[in-house]
Amino acid sequence: MPDPAYPRRPLLALLGLAVCFVWVDEAFAQRPFRAYDHFYRNETARRAFYDGYAVTGEVAYRPAGSVVTTNTQETVPALTGDLGVSLRLDYQLSSFFDVGVIVDALGNGVGRSLSVRWVSLKYYRAIENANYAFRLAVDPATSGGFGFPQTDLAFIYTTLISPLTSTDFAIGVRRVRLGYQQAVPVTNDDGSRRNELLYSQAHGWEAHLMFQANLLFDPAGSYIFAAFLAEGGNYDLLDLEGGDGSTPSNEALSSVGGLESVTAYQGGVVRLRLGLQVSRPVFQFTPFIGIRLRHWSPAEGEWQEPSRLSLGARLMLR
Repeated sequence: MPDPAYPRRPLLALLGLAVCFVWVDEAFAQRPFRAYDHFYRNETARRAFYDGYAVTGEVAYRPAGSVVTTNTQETVPALTGDLGVSLRLDYQLSSFFDVGVIVDALGNGVGRSLSVRWVSLKYYRAIENANYAFRLAVDPATSGGFGFPQTDLAFIYTTLISPLTSTDFAIGVRRVRLGYQQAVPVTNDDGSRRNELLYSQAHGWEAHLMFQANLLFDPAGSYIFAAFLAEGGNYDLLDLEGGDGSTPSNEALSSVGGLESVTAYQGGVVRLRLGLQVSRPVFQFTPFIGIRLRHWSPAEGEWQEPSRLSLGARLMLR
């Protein structure tokens, strides 16, 4: 166990953000919009930190989603690829409860915004060689901005099959009420070009599934893993008037007259994720590679395919 008297945690937290400039998995690949998913990736029903709290830093390359936006002038891809930075703080409330806060500086195609993306509460229990947990997460940034909160409820189960093997299983459902902005290039009558701001919302539901097999290789709990990830969703995509650069008001969001178009979208993706997790008393380091096995999107319309390969790493200071 690390010496609690050694005042290194704040310094290590800042250092973790500096050294974590690595590619990470585009967990949003099945969605028709770019939104980084912080859950269902190496989630376990066991607490991963010891001294009451942990800090995790990530820097992610977030390529465009599947949406192709149509306006009166031309058809253009939706969001372009960008870098995003996130910081996760986990704190132990009691023997059975943890609270987590995820702060995200998210590129949204027309700029950046710093906001709290998720607040989660996790409940742990253990039965012999098995552990289970329930996690409830809410998105206060979405709720505070537009009154359409996202919520995610998941069940997580971890079992030790032998001294060298274990499995993690997670299943969950998410209510999606997410707004996003797109800078859409438009050609004027005189041939010149300008960018208009198109504000959109996605309303719908998602289902998530994770099954991960682990092969332990040292006494500290480090392991090699192989995980199957399945995600799918059903959404209504609402394009709203906002060409003057302003965000539509709540009245405009609920007004039929403020809508430019409504598109139904149903899609999903199955991925194989391979990697290893190196565990030490003061940190966890998890490099991985993801391979897209199957992808679904509507037959009608123009939809981009998610990238086939993903490569990345995550660093937790605990």
